[in-house]
Amino acid sequence: MINKFRYRIITAILLLPLFFINVKDSHDWGDDFAQYLLQARNIVDGRPQTDNGLLVNIKDPVYAIEAYPVGFPLLISPIYNFSKLSIFPYCILISLILFICGILCFEFFRKRTGEFTSLILTLLFCYNANIIDLKKQILSEIPFTCLLMFLLLWPELNAYKKKYSWIITGILLSYLISIRLAGLAAVVAFALFELNKVRLKIDLKERSDQIVKLLFSLLATFFFFILMNHIWFPIKAGGLLSFYSSAFVSHDIQAANNLSFYYIVSEFLFPFYGKWVPSFWILIDISGWLIRSIKTPSFSEYFFPIYSILIIFYPYSNAGLRFLLPILPLLLFYSGYFICWSFGFFGEKTKWISTGILVVALSAYLTPLKGIISTQLTIEDGPEQKESIELFNYLKTKQPTSAIVFCKARAMSLYSGHSSLYMAKNQSNKEAFVQFHRYNMLYLVVAKVNPENKIYDPRLLNFISTYKENYEHVWENGHFDVYKQRL
Repeated sequence: MINKFRYRIITAILLLPLFFINVKDSHDWGDDFAQYLLQARNIVDGRPQTDNGLLVNIKDPVYAIEAYPVGFPLLISPIYNFSKLSIFPYCILISLILFICGILCFEFFRKRTGEFTSLILTLLFCYNANIIDLKKQILSEIPFTCLLMFLLLWPELNAYKKKYSWIITGILLSYLISIRLAGLAAVVAFALFELNKVRLKIDLKERSDQIVKLLFSLLATFFFFILMNHIWFPIKAGGLLSFYSSAFVSHDIQAANNLSFYYIVSEFLFPFYGKWVPSFWILIDISGWLIRSIKTPSFSEYFFPIYSILIIFYPYSNAGLRFLLPILPLLLFYSGYFICWSFGFFGEKTKWISTGILVVALSAYLTPLKGIISTQLTIEDGPEQKESIELFNYLKTKQPTSAIVFCKARAMSLYSGHSSLYMAKNQSNKEAFVQFHRYNMLYLVVAKVNPENKIYDPRLLNFISTYKENYEHVWENGHFDVYKQRL
């Protein structure tokens, strides 16, 4: 019994440090995390999901989405209920999800390669410096990837063969989309995967049963998504669609530029030196995927190209490696699979050479991980800093109807309890002045930081210098100046 589960036990033990590495009690000024926390607060307090305290800027109405689908906010809402804005419990939750994701990755790899190879591939995913760094961001990518890995395994489980498994399929797919809308790629991939199975069946009754099961699964997906995001926790579907469609309106679709961007950032997935690494890695990834697709195509062989096409054509790539995270386990698998498949032609003994290559790749993680661990005890440059807490305490003494102008508007709304707005990139000082004076009580918060800092706002600095006679300097500390609108 122990021998049967030996590698599973070893994998679980080796993943335990995830609960301690880069687990912090502070966060940066990330607005996306603030949005998720605001929606978790709304779930706990029974408020509308669109209540994010953000006053829309008429020059930039799609600065931020009114409300994301509720998958991730729902996941973190129990933490908010008990811990409110304390960051540490959220980091533990994300660490737990990454741990579970690692176990699922091992099972996915184990069904397709050897157990030791699967162990190394799992460690390559979970201890990648980019994954460890992303843990502290507390965003939806890791939960999305975790549920995705279970979905990729789902058709291979005995439970999937049950009569009413389409209900579970619908729940899983709908929740995946509710975490990130990119989950629609999994819905398309699942449909194509099932249709291919229909094509291979000879018996007409089996074909019709398979089609009915697929249709029921897709209907269940649509039903449960509407139930969560329209009936239970309404998010305004129109606002959601306009936010994402605006990306295509305001940006040209530049697939070649996106391809170039992802090619460059793929260098950082493995800490090797040399410009040849991405080319080599992409080549063996595609080769591994082709071999699997020709040999025994599974759900993952359909999802991988569809998701890749989605992020290539989506006209926004500034999220960097975050968009690549959901397919990172597949990228690792296809490269590892191809290496093992190649050396497999030369006999069993040479398979250890392919394993050795993966072990060498894993050893390259030591230096980046050491750097992350060395900074673990530092406080992030964000809302938990002493100067930021002083700022929030000051703003909380002001009238609840006061509005705050700050470049990270959603974070300001969350931590100060006030409505907030910002200066748009294409907004002139005169336009901003007209908009700001629509509010009777207004405070402008200017950060005294280096230009490289996330909260450095040259537009607001320029605005203050232009209209300094209209604003009174009322408070400051080492990091912030606060100006009050003269009535």
